[in-house]
Amino acid sequence: MTQSTESAPEKTILGHPSGLFVLFFAELWERFCYYGMRALLAVYVAEQFTQGDRSAASGMYGAFTALVYALGFFGGTIADKYLGYRRAIIVGGVLMAAGEFMLMIPTEEMFLMGLAVLIVGNGLFKPNISTLVGKLYKQGDARRDGGFTIFYMGINLGAFLAPIACRWVAGVMGTGGKPDYRWGFIAAGVGMLLGVVTFWRGFSALGDKGLPPKGREGVSSILVVIVGGLALAPAVYMLLAKAELAGYVTLALLIGILLYLVWYGLKSDKVTFQRILALIILLIGNIAFWASFEQAGNSLNFFARDQVKWESTDNFSLGGTRGELKSADAQSVTLPVGFARAVDGASPSTSVNITVTYPSPENVNIKVDATAELASGEYLPDTPLKVALADNDKNPRNQDIANAMANWEAAKAKVAAAEAKHTADKSDPAAKQEFEEAQTLLKKSSVEFVIGPVREFEWFQSVNAIFIVLLGPVFSALWVWLDRRNANPSIPFKFGLGLVQVGLGFALLVWSFKGADANGLVPWYMLTGLYLIHTLGELCISPVGLSMVTKLAPPTITGFVMGGWFLSIANANFGAALFSSLAGGGEHGEAPATGAAALVSYQGAYMPIIYMSIGVGILFLLLAKPIDKLMHGIK
Repeated sequence: MTQSTESAPEKTILGHPSGLFVLFFAELWERFCYYGMRALLAVYVAEQFTQGDRSAASGMYGAFTALVYALGFFGGTIADKYLGYRRAIIVGGVLMAAGEFMLMIPTEEMFLMGLAVLIVGNGLFKPNISTLVGKLYKQGDARRDGGFTIFYMGINLGAFLAPIACRWVAGVMGTGGKPDYRWGFIAAGVGMLLGVVTFWRGFSALGDKGLPPKGREGVSSILVVIVGGLALAPAVYMLLAKAELAGYVTLALLIGILLYLVWYGLKSDKVTFQRILALIILLIGNIAFWASFEQAGNSLNFFARDQVKWESTDNFSLGGTRGELKSADAQSVTLPVGFARAVDGASPSTSVNITVTYPSPENVNIKVDATAELASGEYLPDTPLKVALADNDKNPRNQDIANAMANWEAAKAKVAAAEAKHTADKSDPAAKQEFEEAQTLLKKSSVEFVIGPVREFEWFQSVNAIFIVLLGPVFSALWVWLDRRNANPSIPFKFGLGLVQVGLGFALLVWSFKGADANGLVPWYMLTGLYLIHTLGELCISPVGLSMVTKLAPPTITGFVMGGWFLSIANANFGAALFSSLAGGGEHGEAPATGAAALVSYQGAYMPIIYMSIGVGILFLLLAKPIDKLMHGIK
């Protein structure tokens, strides 16, 4: 039976084994699950459990993402020795969905346990589906890199859809203009179940790939692994609760794997040993890359929320001739005719944003649904429009706006007094200076209304993924085109290119700080530019890296080595959390910095990343040929 399977002609789609596309869609839904939850995680933790302390939220986020990848080491070994890749993927997917559903319960204890179960499930799923992709191709098959790039597109198609869909569900199920992120976690769990079903129904396309090891075909192996996974969950829970300890554990595991690989190489032939050395060097480069790149779901998510300026269609300053707040308690806003006409010109199916901007304590973003009033027939485009302001228990917006009103009234009174004094004696330089200072205060105390289509900051989590989907085929074709001309860069050289580019992305963002407005806001396209440059770097490392592991790893420990690859990413994620804890301020329970002051702390967090990633990248570019020699023909 096995013989006939091997001799049967290979079924292909677009020149690749048909099983690749089963794995493509299964991984798409698994990444929908992971990235949908990840886009909401740090912000939800800060709001729900750490009283706005970003440093603590970053630590928990870093521990979670580190452990997600660390458990891949165990998952790969379990698949190699006990379950086989198929059954490991199914069990892992079910556990991940269960963990997502547990996040619905709004207690910190259950939240952490849900994350722990999700982490255990991901450890069984993630490394094994990647390993299974490699097993679809024979050693030396030139299609392998292209296959991993196609697979990587599936990853990122799921990552693109997830933040948009999960944030939309959270918004629909929220109240008072505040999203309920728990429902976003539920949507992510449903996506994971779809991935399990997709994979199970596609078994026939995999042929004999991923079956259980001989003697492990029975149900007992599955039950042992499930019981063991659930028993492991409390230990993972403790590591999540003590984020710093999680970093030490993942580091110790990585060191243990590296020592084992060295030992394995020493008792093997020279070629195997040198390939393992090359693998270890590339793992170190991988850590440097992802420690830089993985700011996306953490500090860059907060940056998108607090420091990004969207384009607007109209602006009105408090106290200006075109519009102002009408009620001191700020329970409602009366918008002037011109503003109302802008609302009238908006799509009848969408809400509009009103952003109230002032120096202190922070920007307030209020989503107002004006479409109901527009559709009621009581509204006329040539009359003022009155809208109610939404409340938020975590950030009382009415109180903040009332504070801004008080600042405005105080500033007006100070200007009036200074103007009277200056008018009485224009030759008095002190009176002139006081008058100029009062005018500056008045300008800084203004409140601005901005109308525009509703844009959620979580959407930025999809930007990198859509660039991957668009550019992935280009890079896949580029590597093949260069290979035919003997000009395809070596794997170490590609690592160097990726590292340099991730540093340049942060350099672009930090450079944009010079053009920030008075409130510390930078244009949205600067953050988008960072994600574009990071995507170019990622395409040089991540799909190539996955393929590289399956090529360099000895066949008998491929799953183990793939686990080591993900463990290197685990350590990188914990390192990324350390950088994120510096970004935006708010260390040791202090209130986060706001406005222009926040940019100083973001710069302090990102400058070391720029130096590290570009420096290590240049080192890889210089040492590419010696490392390539250690790989003995692996490309």
